[in-house]
Amino acid sequence: MGRYFVLGLLALTFALKAADIPQSSAGSPRFVVRTDPSWDKYTKSPSPSMKEWFQSKVWRMEVYSTYWDSRLSWYPNAWVYINLYAIYVGSDLAKKHPEWILKDSAGNPLYIPWGCGNGHCPQYAGNVADPGFRQHWIDEARRLKERGYKGLFIDDVNLEYRVADQFTKHKMVINPKSKAEMTSGDWQKSVADFTQQIRKAFPDMEIVHNAIWFAGGKQRINNPNVQEEISSADLINLERGANDTGLHGGNGEWSLNAFLNYIDGVHKLGRGVIMDSTPGKTEYSLSVFFLISSGKDAFGDQGMKPSDWWPGLGVSLGEPLAPREDWQGLLRRRFDRGVVLVNPPDSKPANIKLSTQFRRADGTKAADSLTLPAMSGVILVGPVDHTKSVDKVISVSR
Repeated sequence: MGRYFVLGLLALTFALKAADIPQSSAGSPRFVVRTDPSWDKYTKSPSPSMKEWFQSKVWRMEVYSTYWDSRLSWYPNAWVYINLYAIYVGSDLAKKHPEWILKDSAGNPLYIPWGCGNGHCPQYAGNVADPGFRQHWIDEARRLKERGYKGLFIDDVNLEYRVADQFTKHKMVINPKSKAEMTSGDWQKSVADFTQQIRKAFPDMEIVHNAIWFAGGKQRINNPNVQEEISSADLINLERGANDTGLHGGNGEWSLNAFLNYIDGVHKLGRGVIMDSTPGKTEYSLSVFFLISSGKDAFGDQGMKPSDWWPGLGVSLGEPLAPREDWQGLLRRRFDRGVVLVNPPDSKPANIKLSTQFRRADGTKAADSLTLPAMSGVILVGPVDHTKSVDKVISVSR
């Protein structure tokens, strides 16, 4: 039984109603902004022209309540941030419900291993299996929905068993009911079941999971709990995207190809991804995005600001003519208005010669020859006569 046949069966098994997100062109990126304090100078008191910039350039934005509550009137396409299992240290919730905080065998509270330092962490790890914790979470999310937010951006949807002491050392959780250690499988099932409950509670809201692509143990995306989690969302945010320095060439379990195959699996389940980027690697990230773009997906780069906007994000390649393919040691995808080429990690530099005139994504003229180092990409915008082989107008040597 083939892998994607299995995925198809699981998609039917775990099918849930998802939000009605319109399909877009696979050749045009939809841009997502994840805000932080550096965005405040653009959003605190925006001019009419700045509001228009957000409305025209930004498809969706991840924001925080209560700061954004008063800004929904001019930008309503906002996903509000909420963490899946954080109970914040020092909060009223932590004081009122200490029984919802996970503990180790010695009864010590456990934490989400993020933002820790000098023996202190800002977030306790909440017990997502506890019915009371779940109901409180859903009640809080419902209050956010009533304020007018379009969706939920749920952070730390960790199918990886991410619970630690205050020094970020992984600790086994003791199940408060059975008094036995919580296994990795127990953890995965608790998280997956909770994401399903959230989806059922908010069938019409857009739901984004900030999730880990390699979660699920050896099965990874074939793990039924991972399948349930993906099916509970509309979009899976891939925080490091193709710029993750842990990605390699070839076809191993930590390869760029393995990462892209995960995205193929998400698509088979009827869901999309957000391909995040990092500053300085935008063209490479966008090139990889176009390798997998299905019309369900979106793109983000936290280095992009209104004052430093790359015009290549407005590129339009039209519709894909074929899926991505291996071609002369590169990954390639052909569109009716251009071609995308990616040189994977750990590869030798690729020397590319063009015998017809192309433009780059930003509208500048492409040179007749260019070099792609490892972990880089180029977006070449037509014209291309696809009645004859692209091989006749693009050649590669190393």
